[in-house]
Amino acid sequence: MNRSLPVVVVGVSARSAAQSLARSQIRCVTIDQFGDQDTLRSAQISHVVQADQQLAETLKQYPTHPVVCVGQWPGMIETIQQSDTQPLIDAKTWRTASSFNHLEIAAMKAGLAVPFTSTTRPSGKTSSTILQKQTIHSGGLGIRWNRLASLSATDNVVYQQWIPGRSYGATFLGSDRGVQLLGICRNLFRRIADFPFVYKGSVGPTDNIELKSQAKLLVAAETIVLESGLRGVFSLDFIQSAGGKISLLEINPRWSASSEIIERSLTQTGAIHSSQSLMQISIDAMQGKRVATLKQKSVISSPWIKRIIYAKHPMYFNDKKAIDVAKEVGSLHDIPADDCLTDSQHPVCTLIAKTDPAKTSWWSIYRNAIHDLRTQP
Repeated sequence: MNRSLPVVVVGVSARSAAQSLARSQIRCVTIDQFGDQDTLRSAQISHVVQADQQLAETLKQYPTHPVVCVGQWPGMIETIQQSDTQPLIDAKTWRTASSFNHLEIAAMKAGLAVPFTSTTRPSGKTSSTILQKQTIHSGGLGIRWNRLASLSATDNVVYQQWIPGRSYGATFLGSDRGVQLLGICRNLFRRIADFPFVYKGSVGPTDNIELKSQAKLLVAAETIVLESGLRGVFSLDFIQSAGGKISLLEINPRWSASSEIIERSLTQTGAIHSSQSLMQISIDAMQGKRVATLKQKSVISSPWIKRIIYAKHPMYFNDKKAIDVAKEVGSLHDIPADDCLTDSQHPVCTLIAKTDPAKTSWWSIYRNAIHDLRTQP
């Protein structure tokens, strides 16, 4: 593999990965489905694709470039693995790391729970609390209640028991030096149509998870890395129930949506320099390079929040007005092109902010900004 070539970043989190690489003055090639202004500015070359065939044709331009997945859409992983490119995670590692069988093995070794999960559609009274999950989607866009779903088992579907509680994502870095827990974020969701758990953001890092539970999560992550050979940044989604019980839901063997606020936290606490890129550290680990332990030199004073803004009605986004609205609380990202019409209930931008508990009016200003961004005329 020619390591001097730009990395090709593919997936729904291409923007945050490209911006991370830009911290180290590294420009990449991005392939995603949005083509927002941030990605276009951060990438050396940016491609927008809408179908597997478009992705396959685009990848033909980069036969010797390293390719890294940062979120997925239907058919994306298969298309990359079948291409003549150089994916940094091979097909076997991806399948092993993301399989529910290995999730159960990791949970068992760590002393954690896993909800009932099956590839066979359940029936009976308990089926009303079962979720149908399409594994080829990310961001909750493939999750429905079993009673409302109509997909067959051939559609990359698993059925999983719904567990009441709070949803979290634990972010790790796997390398030849071992596995590090980088931080844990609370996941935020909203309902759109018959999808009850569409991702709308993250808050973190959080200290809501006890140290003994964090240690168990680390054991689970170490087991996944040992069994699969996975390297780089990855995450574990889990539920913490009212009694503190931890139930593992799934493995994301890639850079995910909350990775960018983990990166901000690591910068704030001195674990990485402002000119260092967590994405580049992840790529170095995937390429077998030596990766230093990320030691946090201070404690984060308050969490970051990432909030995806969904349009309340069809709109042409006014980025100048939106930036002015958001400047009191944070920064805007994933800003669409000026001539792009965003449909109702579709993501229009992302707000990233550092919470300020010392400022009593902060949350009120934040909520007002969310409202104004959603309801632009």
